[in-house]
Amino acid sequence: MAESGRLLIATLAGLVIFSLIPHSNAETVEPTEIEIHLNALEDYYLSGDEITFSPNLYNPSDTIQIDNNPSCDYTFDVYDINNLNIYSSSDNCRNQVQSLQLHSGEQLDLMAHTWDFLDNSGLEIASGTYQVTITHSILDISDTSAFNYFAASTIPNDIELRYNLVDISSNSSSVYLLQMFLHNPTPYPLDVNNLDCTLVLHNEIHQQIFEDCLHDIEILHQYEYHSVSNFVLDTHWLTNSNETKIELLGDVQNRNVVIREAIQTVSNNDSSEIRLDVSELDFQVVTNNGKRSLSILAKYNPADNLEVNECEMEIYIINDFGEVVEIEMVDYCQRSAESVPVAEDEFLIEIYEWELVDDQDCLVDFGKYTIVLGSQQYSSIDFFQNLPDVTAKCNDKTFDVEVNSELVDSSLYTSLQIFSDERLRVYSDCTVIIGVAIDSSNQIQHTEEFCNYNVGNYLLSPNKIYNMQQKFILPLESPTTDSISVNYKLNFEYTSTYYDKISTHSGNKIVNPALVHDISGVWNLVDFDSMQCWMISAPNSAYILQENNLESIWSPKQDWYGEYSVTEQLLDSGFCSQFGLPVVTVNNVYMEESPFVNNEPAATIDQDESESISIAEVGVIGVASSSILLGFLIFVSNTESLRIPVTSAGLWMLALVGKTHETSDGRFQRGRLIGYLTANPGCHFRALMAALNMSNGQITHHLRLLENQELIWRINDGRFVRYYPLNNSLYPGMNPDDLPIPPLSPDPRSLQGKILTILDDEHQLGEFPTQAELAKKLEKSQQLISHHLRTLQKYGLVEKRKMGIKNRYKLTKEALFLLETDIEYLKVRD
Repeated sequence: MAESGRLLIATLAGLVIFSLIPHSNAETVEPTEIEIHLNALEDYYLSGDEITFSPNLYNPSDTIQIDNNPSCDYTFDVYDINNLNIYSSSDNCRNQVQSLQLHSGEQLDLMAHTWDFLDNSGLEIASGTYQVTITHSILDISDTSAFNYFAASTIPNDIELRYNLVDISSNSSSVYLLQMFLHNPTPYPLDVNNLDCTLVLHNEIHQQIFEDCLHDIEILHQYEYHSVSNFVLDTHWLTNSNETKIELLGDVQNRNVVIREAIQTVSNNDSSEIRLDVSELDFQVVTNNGKRSLSILAKYNPADNLEVNECEMEIYIINDFGEVVEIEMVDYCQRSAESVPVAEDEFLIEIYEWELVDDQDCLVDFGKYTIVLGSQQYSSIDFFQNLPDVTAKCNDKTFDVEVNSELVDSSLYTSLQIFSDERLRVYSDCTVIIGVAIDSSNQIQHTEEFCNYNVGNYLLSPNKIYNMQQKFILPLESPTTDSISVNYKLNFEYTSTYYDKISTHSGNKIVNPALVHDISGVWNLVDFDSMQCWMISAPNSAYILQENNLESIWSPKQDWYGEYSVTEQLLDSGFCSQFGLPVVTVNNVYMEESPFVNNEPAATIDQDESESISIAEVGVIGVASSSILLGFLIFVSNTESLRIPVTSAGLWMLALVGKTHETSDGRFQRGRLIGYLTANPGCHFRALMAALNMSNGQITHHLRLLENQELIWRINDGRFVRYYPLNNSLYPGMNPDDLPIPPLSPDPRSLQGKILTILDDEHQLGEFPTQAELAKKLEKSQQLISHHLRTLQKYGLVEKRKMGIKNRYKLTKEALFLLETDIEYLKVRD
């Protein structure tokens, strides 16, 4: 009885619940026939944007009733390129159900959701391509779409945004090539590996995105310029726009660059002109008769160009320094007959052939070039000339290098300084390689490579100096070795090697007993105290030949001029070392020439004791370092009335000079300066520094002290500061035209003298030759010419000027004075 009662109650309860369920006349349809459609998304989104999802449901069949979750309608999931889920909205849905009825063909808009591009951890997603999938909250239906996202730039704040704006406007329109760079202005490298970097170029009308502006580089080195991209700003971009900006995306430092003020808009378009519409530029490197050329190609659709009535187009080739290196007007109509089909509705035509080798068989400079073609509509393409020209005659890019090594306990500290007035192009991934060899085995035991450089980029230091330092931890036994050699290999346009050496004794660093360098000058045999010593002298330098060098097969000859590689023996204690001049041994003979033959017989010097040259006079030669002064001393030695006072003065000067490389006594160095200026009044700062082998700081210090003591004075002469001894004949306030200028003269028969003579000939014609042109005229290697030009620049006889894209050389006022007054040069002219 009880059981039948419970059954009745259950039946009644079921009827009540069923009566509460809404009824309709809808037919039952498989829910999977319902479609969900995601709204159209933008191609890309930028940092700071939001994306909005507003999908809809569509019923393609008969009326249907479905279940739906009113708390979220649908969920969306975002996946990266590796199909990893980076964001899901599923946590936003509550467990609710409602019934929806969709009529046949009905489209139901679902609720809109926004997303701010933060991942599941609340962090901004990285730049890249992503896929979003929306899924109905109950039905097993979904839709997918893709989009690109550009995140805020994360590069270091030290990095600067730079640009070149190259004007390539024509008569008909304003056109500019915009070259964009990232620059590291600091003297240390910056790590940029795996960082986000996006540039945005925009104005009120247009916007252009430059993604991955680091191009997967890992390090931006000191003073490096990294080319990001190039873009042609034509009238399409510039018209009706107040300003155009470049900025780093999401950059809170506001490192944007406004370029509008540099642009002038010109538009004289003739509406009747119909020009070739080029869809794309291309190129290929070809070789004709052994010479490389760049064949520049254009793709176009003939159907779109049937009504072309203006055939002329301009082509520009611009390097990444912002310099136009080639400009030409080309006639498309003349070349169209040679076009070839490459695809359906697409033809290819050679527009221009750019020779990559000049008349001297030198390749165009290594680096990035941009090719721009057009007249009213423009196309561009980048070309990287990646073959460095290693031939000597083509290497006109010079730099000076100083190396230094210090030994502290068991650590070796190496320093490399590069001095260059020009941009340093990066030619190799490993720009510098330092090798350390212990003892005399010359076997490299420690190596450090300065790598991860970005080939094709360039370095530009504000002070023209580039520093590289490295520390080596040496084995414990290394301090007891005899020497530590450091080898520096520089891989720029051509590979060059530099050496440094540290000598040790009983575990302590000692003065290097041997220095190897190049010297040049005229040989003279000096008699003293029944002994003879060979001296080679030139302006601003004098050396004594070590006695045991005379035992070799080679020996010097009186009055002969020569150029040599020598080893300077700083610890020599032989008889000839008492002259106070550097003592050398000759390693290699570069060249030797017999004395210049005059019409008059050469003067002879009697070799008896009363007429020989004294030690004091040799000391004066070492201080004055002048061949003219040497001749004067020979005359004085034969004139009794003058010999005594001059000898007394010479003894005083010799006491001041001492040994050339001693630097511990400040009074000694100031004595050298006084003595040198007495013999060479008017010598300028750099020539003093080079002649006396002093550092910039050292010579500045001593000059200041001498000025304070009123022993010397100075005067500005153009770009030079000249110094004079203060005496009755040379004093401040004198007419500058009456002040003497030292000749600082190289021998006219030397290579340096020949360079000066050629520059003088060219100067009279109004021409200024390049380093390569000098090498060709003198039939010498460009590296040798470069070496002597740097020496002449140090002494203020030659200066380098940038003219166009070439460095050219001209004579200074000193050099012109020298060539007009020096007897030896006048004899060569005659």
